[in-house]
Order: sequence, then structure tokens, then C-alpha cells
Amino acid sequence: DVVLRSDAYFDVDALAELIESADDYWASLPLRERLVKMAPDSHSYYSLGVALIETQQPVRAIEILEKAKSLRSAEYGDEADLSAIYDALGVAHLSSGDKVQARSFLE
Repeated sequence: DVVLRSDAYFDVDALAELIESADDYWASLPLRERLVKMAPDSHSYYSLGVALIETQQPVRAIEILEKAKSLRSAEYGDEADLSAIYDALGVAHLSSGDKVQARSFLE
């Protein structure tokens, strides 16, 4: 299923990116969570997962990034580019202390 994004989605996404450009991921978290509700697609979940990594919440980040991975595969099938999601999952696992799992995503 294709998720349609509204103008409001793009406005909130742009605001979250602006806040994140100032390295204030804690302030962007509520916006990222709202974006997942507005458009529950792989991009929204991935962006939330990265914000969770940046706010030192690796366990929740892993859960969200796994959802992003499954959505991306469903959205694009065999053509799905999972490299950014795998990189983020590797960092999240490393942050959680699971070096073995981190290696599997980062290699």
C-alpha cells in the first residue's frame, strides 16, 4: 500500500529536519512520532529510528528500524535499498552493547 503524504506532513518533516540540523534530536522526537502517525511508511519510521539513536534510546530505535526495514521491503520488493536502514540498525545494536548483531548489519 502506498502512503500519501499531505502538505502538512512535509511541513512537519521540514521543521523536524531544521531542529535536527541544530543537533536537538530530543526536540524533534515528538515531531518524528507525529510523522509516523501521519504517514506510517518506511521513511517516517527510519527518521524516527535515527532520532532515537541520537537520543541514546537504542532498544526502541531497533524496534522502530526493524519496522522501517519490513515496510521498505513491502514498499519496494526486491528493488528495496536497505543500506541506510542496515547502517542505522548496526549503530543502534552497537549502542545497545550487542557487537555481534551490530557487525551483521554493518558488514
